[in-house]
Amino acid sequence: MQDPKDFLGKKIWNAAFSAEMARAPETEFNKAVAARLRVLRYFVAGHSQTAFAAQIGVDVKRWNNFERGLPLSKDVSFLLCQKVPGLMLDWLFFGKEDGLPSRLQRELVAAEIEVTSATGPR
Repeated sequence: MQDPKDFLGKKIWNAAFSAEMARAPETEFNKAVAARLRVLRYFVAGHSQTAFAAQIGVDVKRWNNFERGLPLSKDVSFLLCQKVPGLMLDWLFFGKEDGLPSRLQRELVAAEIEVTSATGPR
């Protein structure tokens, strides 16, 4: 079996470099999503991850993993949009507020201020 870096005797990529490049943006993306998830949780259920996870029907450990920066699954993201009226995937994944209802947008901004002032920068 050939080394994955070698195809027909030619080196076609540097696996270590590719892995490093792929990880860096994904990590920052997941951190940004995790920050928005903390804001959403605070908006819906206050400081309690347990109460929020129970309210949306997700295991607390699984929710905690999302808030710590593990990738948000498609099924949980859809579940959040179903449970929180007006919530959009664009806000969850990209932070785009323009598709949110104005009231929800204001409330999430206020919750973000509360979360960032209580926990400091993450």
